[in-house]
Amino acid sequence: MFLSRLTLNLMNRLAQRNLADIYEMHRTVMSGFNKEETKKSSRVLYRVESPRGNQGIEILVQSILKPDWAKIESLEGLLAKPPEVKEFAPQFTKGQNLMFRLLANPTVKREGKRHGYFREEDQEAWFKRKAAESGVTILRLTVIPRRSATGTKGEDDKMNISFFGVLFEGMLRVDEPEKFLKTVESGIGSAKGFGFGLISIAPVKA
Repeated sequence: MFLSRLTLNLMNRLAQRNLADIYEMHRTVMSGFNKEETKKSSRVLYRVESPRGNQGIEILVQSILKPDWAKIESLEGLLAKPPEVKEFAPQFTKGQNLMFRLLANPTVKREGKRHGYFREEDQEAWFKRKAAESGVTILRLTVIPRRSATGTKGEDDKMNISFFGVLFEGMLRVDEPEKFLKTVESGIGSAKGFGFGLISIAPVKA
């Protein structure tokens, strides 16, 4: 896998439009990949991170295929600095403790429609179920609601789209390494094409 870090220039109008419209952000991120190749491979996951000082807003992108950010770099002023790309090949062991961060869209599908979980206790229960299905146990958890992400899809027949986000952070224990690796690769929850579902992991600091 590959991890990319794109730092948007907050003074740039295109960057501002991307941050205001999740469909525009989706199009910008996906411009780094060949459309036909991504159909055959695992999906591209990404997450918009909160700004850190005057460094701009970071977009973290995880992909099976190596991205080509030349098109984005050609858009003068969009990025505050060149894209950062590195290979990512996580290896998990049973009993391993890890810190994690996940921006998710907690929902359940009933009668062909998705319904959101809006109460914190329901969101926490949803995430713990997903964690168990992914082969991990949650040891510590913080649940932070985020404002809804909105956008407009389509050219002529435009359709408004909106997703609410919940940030889950804490510590987990790996119980089934292979199952968890598949989860890291594929993401968690719905709306993965619009900045949700990417779970980031890091070693526990001593």
